[in-house]
Amino acid sequence: MERSFASKFGLILVFLFFALVTLFLIRTFAGPEDSWIKDQSGRWIKHGNPATPMPSGSYQPPIVYTIAPLIILACFFIPIIWRKIKRIEINWRWFLKAYILTYVLGIAISFVLNLVFA
Repeated sequence: MERSFASKFGLILVFLFFALVTLFLIRTFAGPEDSWIKDQSGRWIKHGNPATPMPSGSYQPPIVYTIAPLIILACFFIPIIWRKIKRIEINWRWFLKAYILTYVLGIAISFVLNLVFA
């Protein structure tokens, strides 16, 4: 079945929109921009203007700063993988609904993890 130009264009727009949303959410849940970073020699270096003092040598950033962005990234690929597994013919409305559902769940999970572990 040949898709119309409008249908293809709609799919591309939905895909690009949620790609941008994914990048924004990954940056949002990846932790504070102003922080301390440990270099290869083990010294702490200021990144931006951190509000906290330099951490002790054994400090590890909260694991949620790694897990939450991965959850958001997975949300981006779930509708694509679901379509491939089910081998269904879909349109841009289906992708839009699937993305909204997966992102709402992904953001909720990431938010709760951030509250509990950060």
